[in-house]
Amino acid sequence: ADSHWAFFPSASAGWHISNQKWFQNLKPVFSDAKIRASFGEIGNEAIGNNMFLSTISKRNDSSVYWVGDGTQKVSQYNSPSLVSSDLSWERIQTLDIGADLAFLNNDLKVTADWYQRTTLDMLAPAASLPGVLGASAPYTNNGTLRTRGWELQIDWNHIFGDWAVYASASIGDFKTKVTKWDNDTKLLNSTYEGMTYGDIWGFETDRLFTPDDFTGFDANGKPTGYVQGVADQTGLQTGSFVYGPGDTKYKDLDGDGFITGGKGTANDHGDLKVIGNSQPRYQYSFRLGASWKGIDLDLFFQGVGKRDIWTQSSFVIPYYRGADAIYANQMDYWPGTFDSNSGKWSVTNPDAEYPRLWAGNNGTGKVTGIDRGDKNFYPQSKWISHMAYLRLKNLTVGYTLPQHITRKIYLEKVRIYFSGENLFELIDNTNGYFDPEI
Repeated sequence: ADSHWAFFPSASAGWHISNQKWFQNLKPVFSDAKIRASFGEIGNEAIGNNMFLSTISKRNDSSVYWVGDGTQKVSQYNSPSLVSSDLSWERIQTLDIGADLAFLNNDLKVTADWYQRTTLDMLAPAASLPGVLGASAPYTNNGTLRTRGWELQIDWNHIFGDWAVYASASIGDFKTKVTKWDNDTKLLNSTYEGMTYGDIWGFETDRLFTPDDFTGFDANGKPTGYVQGVADQTGLQTGSFVYGPGDTKYKDLDGDGFITGGKGTANDHGDLKVIGNSQPRYQYSFRLGASWKGIDLDLFFQGVGKRDIWTQSSFVIPYYRGADAIYANQMDYWPGTFDSNSGKWSVTNPDAEYPRLWAGNNGTGKVTGIDRGDKNFYPQSKWISHMAYLRLKNLTVGYTLPQHITRKIYLEKVRIYFSGENLFELIDNTNGYFDPEI
């Protein structure tokens, strides 16, 4: 690679509207107004070690079979890694458009920004080369990542006699998409052009199966077939597990009568859909405070408006690893029993929250391209964990002693205060108890 040097320009411009003559009539309301724009480009050096150098690595002794006398193996090295002669810098371009406004004699201030951050010439594997070459395909500059987002900040403060009050709030959101990537397979668990970073693929949960969904049962209570209009899920079964009454029924989104994950690709994903996104959306915070005659109060809140995760944990999925204990919040499960004499199921809790218990749900199942999950707990809309939250991060209450008292003991200022952290939170713990900030 010969492109060791590069030029990264940047520029910015702003217009202070409130300095214009025609703006003066608005000054009683608009104290200050400015619009601005900037564009800049930097090089990304966090691309790994020796990406522009051809290196040779030693083979593990366990991979050397036919060289040596049987007791002492001869050291052996892999073929030199390939480096593209056109390899160059990754370029990160940022475009920002914003406005700064102030109202009511600067008591109220608003700052708003819209931005686009584009990573060009990302290093990514080139097209696959024949295995006879003896080396992996070199990395080339053939990827593009685009992030678009916005931020809003509002600050207010005012003095009412002995009272001083203030409040501030901020909120922002962004979404990242891969706009260029050389990957014709587009496997769901790989990087591919058009993907939204953080997307979680899975099935859409319909309900629990009932005995009426099947044509009949054998002597062990296992279904012998599905009734007309009920999609067949046998393609998802693993081991000795067979879908039956009380098990999770997934929606047939493609309408072919079978529940599958297709080929596990973006172009053929069967009944899979995007059921959530692991990236935090609508991150916000706000602060409220006041002071009066030495007494002060400050509260700081923080939260996330939307975030999802597929949690692979016994806290969410009963019998996740094996037939061990289940938690108290998982006791509302389907407890049906089968009478082999009558050939019928007896169901005492048809509206159970959890499906029929079955040990071992941490496998990879029969669907490629999605997170771990099996049987009744393939990644799905019902059991995805929602991590949106509001948390009181800090509360501080204080009192500053009057100076005419503190100076008598030769102290300029004495303040007594109480401070607490994470004292309160609002979070959906339906599918388990988590710290949303981890």
